[in-house]
Amino acid sequence: MKPELAANGALSRRHLLSLGLAGCAALALAACGQSAPAAPSPAASAPASVAAKPSGSPSTQASAKPAGSQAAQPASAQASSSASRSLDVVKQGNLRGLTLGAAIARERGYFAEQGVQSDETMFDSGSQQTPLIATGQLDIGTSSPTSAHFNALSRGVKQKFAVDNAHLEKGVVSEAIILRPDLVGKDIKTIADLKGRTLLAQTDNKQGGLGFAVSKVLASAGLKIEDVDWKIVPFPDMTNALANKQADGAAQLEPFITAAVSRGIAQAWQNLADFYPGEQAGALVFSEGFIRDRRDVARRWMVAHLRGVRDMNDFLKSGKDAQVVGPILTKATGSSADLVTKIQWLPIDGNGSLNSASIEADQKQLADWGSIKETFPIDQLVDTQFVDYAVQQLGKV
Repeated sequence: MKPELAANGALSRRHLLSLGLAGCAALALAACGQSAPAAPSPAASAPASVAAKPSGSPSTQASAKPAGSQAAQPASAQASSSASRSLDVVKQGNLRGLTLGAAIARERGYFAEQGVQSDETMFDSGSQQTPLIATGQLDIGTSSPTSAHFNALSRGVKQKFAVDNAHLEKGVVSEAIILRPDLVGKDIKTIADLKGRTLLAQTDNKQGGLGFAVSKVLASAGLKIEDVDWKIVPFPDMTNALANKQADGAAQLEPFITAAVSRGIAQAWQNLADFYPGEQAGALVFSEGFIRDRRDVARRWMVAHLRGVRDMNDFLKSGKDAQVVGPILTKATGSSADLVTKIQWLPIDGNGSLNSASIEADQKQLADWGSIKETFPIDQLVDTQFVDYAVQQLGKV
């Protein structure tokens, strides 16, 4: 039996009320390739046009320099040589609160230093971006190893995972099975006790998302997904469903874990990362045309993006540049300033590395479940050339 997790640090009700859960919901849903239950944003309701207003010119913090390593100098030199020419526009699909590294890179002027204008358009799900990726109306989109992603490949949509955008990491409770506190240690003591219990899921577990890790949790006690009575409920609605005792628990993720625990409605019981550490929960995809026709632009975009990711990681780990990075993350996630550091966000690798073994394993699992009919070799799923280039310029962390 896995030990129960300690409850997340308590948050005041005032903090929770200030949390923009709608924005955080987009982050959570995107990592799992789900559609948000909220009404589509203006950008998403008219996906044929992605000529969205740029997300803002570089802030006054744009003069901030990257970490002063010699490895970072080639990228800076290349950026300064591009400053005199017009910026290359990159069209990126996103969901509110996702791709925080790019948000930091945009605000701190890292893209501009690389001669790139990274324009962002908001959508309600990764699947809304797929047809625009296919037609080249988007250069970059958000996705994850789900049946929807692989079935799109089967229809001829060429999109490759290019950089990590979310993964599971032991010790970080960003995805978990949560239970009602009145059941923990009483009616439900072990994972085997989940048999026949009613749990909530955002979508059919056999379509991907949290289902990969959930299946491993159950398998540790000799159970299958079918041994649990699953009810489909959107992530934001799970807390109220548990409060009303409409279910015994849920497969949940942040920021909703923190919200439910702080209200005393649930307890984080099993950390999914303990059962599937390193799972590739989300990634950014590059379109075929972006990779083929604009390779140099894609390289420069990645250099700037990874600088932003590293800034975010430094901020979350040590509070570095808090006066600059904190407000950017607050704006991008819709969270209150103090809550940004308390939610256990899905980790993003500072080198952008993708877990190819996880992607292949999840693809095979979907095929075994009958959720997809065609599988692809890893070289048709992943393209690491751009993160490799960026790490050459910036150095490895």
